[in-house]
Amino acid sequence: TVPPVPPMVPVPTPTPRAAIPPARSTQTVPPVRQSDPSAATRRRQDRRGRVTAQPEEAVVEIVDTVRLATERRIKQVHDRLEVAMVGVQSDIAVQRGLNPGLSGEVTVRLTIAPEGNITATEIVRNTTGNNQLPRRIALRLQKLRFPPNPTGLPVSLTLPFVIPR
Repeated sequence: TVPPVPPMVPVPTPTPRAAIPPARSTQTVPPVRQSDPSAATRRRQDRRGRVTAQPEEAVVEIVDTVRLATERRIKQVHDRLEVAMVGVQSDIAVQRGLNPGLSGEVTVRLTIAPEGNITATEIVRNTTGNNQLPRRIALRLQKLRFPPNPTGLPVSLTLPFVIPR
């Protein structure tokens, strides 16, 4: 007889961060009983004698694949934003050369199409008193390309840029 499939443990959704934490195992395969020799491999034979994987093995494999793909995508987005930040810092330096007392916050919202290109940029907040800097930041971010979204849905991303005194 086939043992019942254990309940699935929810897999935490990764969030974009500066440093991606090391991957944790999300395996939900129950412990192997020593008394059952067929449980050691967690495989069974179908009617024709073919060896097939148990459902929990397939679930674990899918969960691990999705987790790795998600972590990879987050890293790609993070790397592209890091490259853009070099240009934004250059724009801030230029504007500071023109206005040495420049400080405040510029918040820009990006809309990313499923293909990875930016379809809209919106300046959500500007407390710098400088109208040129937010425009330059928005133009620089408009040129970014992100990896395609596997869900096929657009994504909105809000980025705050704090300019200290």
